[in-house]
Amino acid sequence: MPATHLAGTTRALYRVFIQPSLQQAYASPLRALRQPTPFIVRPIISLPSRRHKSWATPIQDTYTVDENIRSTYINLVDEQGFHPACRLRNTLSGLDREQFHVVLLSKPNGELPTPSDPDSLPTCKIVAKRELQQRRKTKLKQASKQKSVLASKKQLEVNWAIDANDLRHRLNRLKEFLMQGRKVEVMLGTKAKAKRKATREEAEAVLEKVRDAVRECKGSSETKKADGTIGGVMTLYFDGALIEKKSDQDKE
Repeated sequence: MPATHLAGTTRALYRVFIQPSLQQAYASPLRALRQPTPFIVRPIISLPSRRHKSWATPIQDTYTVDENIRSTYINLVDEQGFHPACRLRNTLSGLDREQFHVVLLSKPNGELPTPSDPDSLPTCKIVAKRELQQRRKTKLKQASKQKSVLASKKQLEVNWAIDANDLRHRLNRLKEFLMQGRKVEVMLGTKAKAKRKATREEAEAVLEKVRDAVRECKGSSETKKADGTIGGVMTLYFDGALIEKKSDQDKE
């Protein structure tokens, strides 16, 4: 058989059987090279991290719960009653974490709380997440209301020659404002159309009763020296202190 015929046959066999397999073998790496390798671009100047704010849930911002209770053992309160010296890890592992939290009620007593001394351990309670969220909403509403109250200043006018009933009413209003935590200015003076002018003794008695009413309000105080003169025009300046009534939930 001529050599040229053999060469042609060899080339034909090469094209049919060898070349396609070589093309497939080289095709995959090329496709892989065309795909960009994912990488992370890091800024040259690092910005302050604020991740800790995103990690904390609203409930954890308000209450100490679950693993944030830094104690191996706790006293536990649940629907069945009081259970001293429970291991926190075991309590959490047996809890429906989707529905409930273990909430810190009171901190440990002493530097080295031990399970042999339950009085030294923190006391915790199992509380439904929904209940905690409702408590938090209530607290936020109260805080918002109190903020608006504190932003407003009240003024009361008192006549030096005021009668006893009217004075009692004004002093009750004064105490009400102070116990709301408000700032109050009491302006003492004589009305233009007053039938009579108070004596100095009467004016001093009215001034003393105003200050006595302030002293009855715990935490309230006169913030600066009064402006004016007794019997003339005088302004007194007081700062109140909020008197909160604790709910049953807050007492728990």
